[in-house]
Amino acid sequence: GLDKNPGVMRQPPRDPSSPLLDRLALRYILSIGSLTALAAFATLAMLPRLGVSLEVTRTATFVFLASVQLLLVYPARHTAVRPLRSRVVHVAVVVGLGIQLLVVLVPVLRRALDTEPLPAVVWIWVGVGLLVTWVLGEGLSNWVGRRRSEPRAPATG
Repeated sequence: GLDKNPGVMRQPPRDPSSPLLDRLALRYILSIGSLTALAAFATLAMLPRLGVSLEVTRTATFVFLASVQLLLVYPARHTAVRPLRSRVVHVAVVVGLGIQLLVVLVPVLRRALDTEPLPAVVWIWVGVGLLVTWVLGEGLSNWVGRRRSEPRAPATG
């Protein structure tokens, strides 16, 4: 609600009979959702094989899933238009990521939410997963944006 998208109010309204999410938006949502799920399942499957306890693995997966939702706000914001930079979005993401750190680092919050401290190697695993998911999300978002701006051939027949 606080994003500033120049010219968006000058665009004609969409056809009320058209679907809320078009094919490209659905493709983006399904692709990024599948990618996120795959990364979360990889965390659940691989960390125990690397000798990480089940409790730490669960915490790592929780941190990954909560954090990736915050980071994917950036590619999701520009699938149709390129909004201006938003300090509010940056602050919300930083605060959310900070809360994720607190939930793992502060003993009272760890007990309340039943999380475990993460060893450095697990933080690296989570960080790499976040980076890969975000980069692929940006790539998908750019692909959707390009597809939307491509001129469509007139229908024949």
